[in-house]
Amino acid sequence: MASSAAAASSLVSIKLNKDNYLLWRGQIQTLMRSQGLMKYVDGSLSAPSQYIEASNPVQENPAYESWHRSDQLALSWIMATVSEQVLGQILHVETAHEAWVELERSYGTHTPLRIMMLKKELNFIKKDGSDMVSYLDHVKSLANTLATAGHPISTPDLIQITLNGLPEEYESLVTFVTTSATIEKLTFNGLYDLLLNQEKGIQILQSKRSISSTSNNTQVAFMTYRGRGRSTYRGRRVGRFQNQGRSIQNYPLNADRFQNQGRPIPNYPPNADGQSKTKSSVECQYCGKKGHTARNYWDIPKAFSAMTLEEVKDEAWYPDTGATNHVTMNDSQMTEKQVYQGGE
Repeated sequence: MASSAAAASSLVSIKLNKDNYLLWRGQIQTLMRSQGLMKYVDGSLSAPSQYIEASNPVQENPAYESWHRSDQLALSWIMATVSEQVLGQILHVETAHEAWVELERSYGTHTPLRIMMLKKELNFIKKDGSDMVSYLDHVKSLANTLATAGHPISTPDLIQITLNGLPEEYESLVTFVTTSATIEKLTFNGLYDLLLNQEKGIQILQSKRSISSTSNNTQVAFMTYRGRGRSTYRGRRVGRFQNQGRSIQNYPLNADRFQNQGRPIPNYPPNADGQSKTKSSVECQYCGKKGHTARNYWDIPKAFSAMTLEEVKDEAWYPDTGATNHVTMNDSQMTEKQVYQGGE
């Protein structure tokens, strides 16, 4: 019995729910007829007497045993091909015919209220998060149910209802279909193919965007060192933070930090012999310690290692002079600037 029920479940691809009674009934009837069981389902073969009359002692009727066995097989096939919600409605029945009548009464009878509910559900149907195949099958199932109840939906109306339920990413296809001169010749099956192709194209595009976004998010800036181990930072010019023509974006630069908490950058006059002050007397403008300058500070690149990059409009190349301040005619790329008051 269990193996027969499993076989029936595999042969009937649709499990009965509140929206697909007609589709389910068509499949289950074909299956029952192929196995000679439809007469038990529709009640055309009534049950014989369970016991042999005028027998002493009372004996089971072999004809009843045979009938009951076939009837229970048909009942098990019905139960195996309905959804869990529907199954609860027929658990109390004892014969296949009782189950069939119960399901026909619940889902096959089209009262005015049920017709109104079906029309409302169809008119306001939305694809939302479902895949395209499930969405289109649901639309078609509702239309078939209404057609069986004597309220068919015309093909143009069904196409318009289907298009109305699509999300924004299908807007280009909706516009194409609704403005096309061949829309009157378009069938629901034709729309079915168009929407499946559009869904596939959208999935491919979203996949490419996801890969591109991931690549951009993982792009980081690593400060390079040139020449004598100095970083590319020179003074207050943001344009000096460059890596092959790129500039640092979206990072709150604190210029005071590079001036040692607001202290001006000192200018170290040369000694009497023309040489600069010794290394031990030089104070770092970044950390405040002596023995090195901010341009040689080894931890500065760590603060900028996670910044994303963008191409800058200024494609000019600037030589690494080692100076802490620069003079320029174009101040558009400066975060801090002062008008030069000198005479030269």
